[in-house]
Amino acid sequence: MKYYVILFYLITVAFGQQAEVAFPTQVKAIFSLSESSAISREDLNSYIQYKYGKTASNLTQKEAAELITDLQSGTIKLKQIKNFTEDKSLVSKPKTLEMAAILEPGMSKLFHFRDRSVRQGTIESVENAIVVLITRTGKFRIPKTEFLSETADVTIRNGERYNGIVLAEKPESFLIRTNFGDATIQKTEIVAIKRFHGGIMAKESEDKRKFYQGDHELIHIFRDPTAFPLRTNTAYISGLSIGYGLTDRFMITSKFGSNFAGDINLHPRMQFYHRKTAKRERAMSYGFGFHRNYPIKKIIGNYSHAIKRITKNEAGAQIDSPEYLNEDGLDNTSLDEVLQDPDAAMIYAEFYLVYSSRRVNPNGRGKIGYNLGIKTSNAFYKKNSMLRKNIERFTGGEINYEWSSNALYAVPFRAWLSLEYDLRKDLKFLASTWVDNGWKTRSFGKVLSDYTGNDGSSAFSLDSRDGKAELFDFDFGFMYAMNENFRIGIHFNQPYIDFYWEFYEF
Repeated sequence: MKYYVILFYLITVAFGQQAEVAFPTQVKAIFSLSESSAISREDLNSYIQYKYGKTASNLTQKEAAELITDLQSGTIKLKQIKNFTEDKSLVSKPKTLEMAAILEPGMSKLFHFRDRSVRQGTIESVENAIVVLITRTGKFRIPKTEFLSETADVTIRNGERYNGIVLAEKPESFLIRTNFGDATIQKTEIVAIKRFHGGIMAKESEDKRKFYQGDHELIHIFRDPTAFPLRTNTAYISGLSIGYGLTDRFMITSKFGSNFAGDINLHPRMQFYHRKTAKRERAMSYGFGFHRNYPIKKIIGNYSHAIKRITKNEAGAQIDSPEYLNEDGLDNTSLDEVLQDPDAAMIYAEFYLVYSSRRVNPNGRGKIGYNLGIKTSNAFYKKNSMLRKNIERFTGGEINYEWSSNALYAVPFRAWLSLEYDLRKDLKFLASTWVDNGWKTRSFGKVLSDYTGNDGSSAFSLDSRDGKAELFDFDFGFMYAMNENFRIGIHFNQPYIDFYWEFYEF
């Protein structure tokens, strides 16, 4: 039954997303905030038209959220907009827009229209001057005269230059019709590009964002945080936690699996250092984790490889080699037999510090970044009192469980170095290496059993006692952004699969 609950949960998250067009409440909030700042609707519409190339009602959720944040913070002011709209160098005189010369079935790209709207789609058919366009939000019948022409002037690495009509665009390539035939141009080969919609050149900053920078910025890589928190008024949910960005520097997360099990917890993160230039961004953050009712079983599960079963004679001398709680030979041993109080819990706290750096890739495409962090906790506070004494007596001796005396387990610790690399606009390569005295490697089947709670532990968490202890380990994988809000990752160490759904609240 637990598997069905988990499956329903994942399907709900993956497919319960809404269209990217701004919510009506967002548009209403934009005009409400502008009025409170003494900015007229006409001035604000002119500003939105120039900056985003569309009307307020056609903004995406992300663009609307950005605009609301700027209005709330005072970044956009009346004087600034007045200067902006009156500056003739920014607001040019109306020009006659060029209509699309070629519209063919199968063309798939971002289409621009006379009303300044933009739609990503594929042309299904063209009949009687009516174009049938298929998009994610539906099927549209649009007159050919509403389509703007889209041309590009492209220079590639070997010095070749192409000028023509953009027929199609994929994340990794363009299809351009020149006077002498169609050319497929890989984006990795582009060194310069100018794009024109309706005969008007697109803004360079928008081109760079569209073609050369990944869509998603990570707040964590696998199970480790970065120094970049969520943006203001942004919420997310992943397979293990939920979170909300209260400001651009402060966010709070919570592990909902622990909450469902009665362990209310909060994990605040604060960015205390941030520097950004045109080519590089650096930041440092610290974070805490507080659990009100953290089960002792979780600690024993996470550090089972540091707890040994020993047999002693009456004189107190060890008889046999010790067996550790994570080993297969003790699979049938219940944690209830090991613990002094099986239902015991404690106030748990953890602390971490992380430094992150990102810069423009030397090849000009995307970004590359790394993160360096350390973490510790109070998990070993009074650890000796957690274990039951004299578990089993027999003639001539007794059996006990004890913590390892190895100095390696004096203090819980984890240190990590992680890497992110933009392969495409919607695809990242991720890698991480770490030193962790609580880490164990496990198969996918055991991780799934742990996550669903079929091993007897709480669901939506990873705290099983099974696995092979590894002080040093590494992992790598890929993160794919299905759209602006949802992404999914696959890698080769637990938990093997990640998903992340980001959305906005106001």
